[in-house]
Amino acid sequence: MPTVKPASQWRQTAGWAALAEFIKQAAVLALCLLTLASGCTQGPAALTALPSGKPSAPPAERPPSPVEPPPSQVELVARLDMPSSRVLVVLTVPRPQAGLLRLSFRDLDAILDRLRSMSVKADGRPLATQKTSGNWDFQFEVPQKTQVLSVSYTVDPRWSAPGSSHTDTKSQRSYIRDYGAILRGCVVFPRVDPQIGPLRVRFLLPQGWTAVVPWEKSDAGYLVEPSALLDDYVALGRFDLEELQVAGSQVTLAVWAGLGQKNQSKFGSNELRKLVTWLAKTLGPLPSGGRSIAAFPSEYLGGGAASAGTVVTELSARTMAHEIVHWWNGWTFKTARDATWLGEGVTDYLAPKALWKAGVWSKKQFESEIRAYATGLKTLELRENKCFSLGEASENYWKENSPWHAVVYQKGALLGLVIDAAIHEASRGKHSIESVIAALCAGRSQTVTTPNIEDAVLRATGVDIRPLVDRYVRKAAAIPDVEALLKSIR
Repeated sequence: MPTVKPASQWRQTAGWAALAEFIKQAAVLALCLLTLASGCTQGPAALTALPSGKPSAPPAERPPSPVEPPPSQVELVARLDMPSSRVLVVLTVPRPQAGLLRLSFRDLDAILDRLRSMSVKADGRPLATQKTSGNWDFQFEVPQKTQVLSVSYTVDPRWSAPGSSHTDTKSQRSYIRDYGAILRGCVVFPRVDPQIGPLRVRFLLPQGWTAVVPWEKSDAGYLVEPSALLDDYVALGRFDLEELQVAGSQVTLAVWAGLGQKNQSKFGSNELRKLVTWLAKTLGPLPSGGRSIAAFPSEYLGGGAASAGTVVTELSARTMAHEIVHWWNGWTFKTARDATWLGEGVTDYLAPKALWKAGVWSKKQFESEIRAYATGLKTLELRENKCFSLGEASENYWKENSPWHAVVYQKGALLGLVIDAAIHEASRGKHSIESVIAALCAGRSQTVTTPNIEDAVLRATGVDIRPLVDRYVRKAAAIPDVEALLKSIR
């Protein structure tokens, strides 16, 4: 009969066996560390020489660790952080050029301290960044043979209309709110030197939201040239979308979800077709490329803004028309600072006139809008106890909380009427102010000054408007009664 060991002896035996195994494993680990420290590359072979009481199997070959390949092109991913109302951006550049790289956030009309964080990495290793101007220019050295450069930052996207405060939510043209967002490209995205691109752009959005942009779609976002990324406005939210072919351009019309049918009596796709068709026929064809228009309720956006390919606007026919006219007067050609009266003021005259001429409005509606400008300007002049020159107003247009902004729009629109009436009368109806805008558009991409405008009117219509410009732009004469002027506009 076999002898049965007491339980205590079994525990002692097991304990000694465990201790022996621990000592053996410790010896293996010590030899491994010694082997690595000596620079030997024969670590696995040395381990098999240890006595173990068993024949040691050759070490199994491990498959190589998977290495994620670098992206095939420059990618920019923007995520909205709703609680903080900020944008988290990651810019990834595969195989970047070695040397100095500069990032510039130089829209100085935005919040100057809008950048809240910045991190730059080369193949996962942090790089030191240097500020070169305020809080909006950065530079860093990209190492040789970098496979992936990653730039991450957080930005406050708020930007307001010229002459208004960033705290005035009604005047903001770039923002994030719980119902939607507008991103002004040059506020949120940097200018990169040396230039990189084109970029693949993706937006990470709340469920049900979409991006309204005129860019080319790809499988994983949009393909965008760097210049368009900086110039354009991106509208984000819930929209009713309609794709239109208008005057040779593909136009995306996005109306705030649920308001599309309600808005049809004001400005829908039919009205848009009429307006853009008349403008293209009268002022000249638009440059090639897609365009997008995003319309928000007036309580969400007061006014509008435009780039060469985008419009964000309140649900107002006049405001939408004003921003669309900017595709010609403002982007096909641009105005210098001294000629802001033409870029904004005359645009505010052309918008209601275009609605009338395109058959969207009646002449009575056009005339009512002009009378409203005259009443607004008269009220302003009485309040300030002075007449304003459009030259001074143009130079001070960007000043916050000042009357200059209103003067540019109201008196500038009325000067548009004065010039239009003068051209109509002198040319016996053959020419109009549209003839001048068309001539300026023909010299695409130029930036025009007030003297350039005087010359353009003379060349296009044969009318010398220098006395009018002297009176209302260089000096501060009062605009004449609009009723007589309106009678000459046909």
